[in-house]
Amino acid sequence: MLGALLLLAAVLHDPVRMLEERGGVVVMAGQFPLCKASGADTACISDGDSIRLAGGAPLRVVGFDTPEIGAARCDAEHRAAIAARAALQRWVNAGPFEIHYRAERDRYGRRLGRLERDGADVADHLVERGLARRYAGGKRGDWC
Repeated sequence: MLGALLLLAAVLHDPVRMLEERGGVVVMAGQFPLCKASGADTACISDGDSIRLAGGAPLRVVGFDTPEIGAARCDAEHRAAIAARAALQRWVNAGPFEIHYRAERDRYGRRLGRLERDGADVADHLVERGLARRYAGGKRGDWC
């Protein structure tokens, strides 16, 4: 009984949890808040192409690029960054999804991974809606 209560308390305290791990693939589920509205150790949405996992581990979602929330050079870029972050948050919070980790890290030391749900990549979702651009490294385009 006590074990069940402790498990329930843990689930209620951290609404994002890993459901399964298979090799380099992790299945996640829960409600990711925006990072500014959550604590440093909580899973949250940083911007349109980055999330934080429980414990504060950053993940750069690969396959696309979105405008940066804190580095907008014009009003249009800032609005696009807010829209991309909101779209990623809705997609992540819509149900369980898989993180397909890559072995390498980016130049900032972040883990790299692709997000999928039922075989559909979040990159396709955001690019099709005009909220992101395909990106495979190198120079990023201007959003202004």
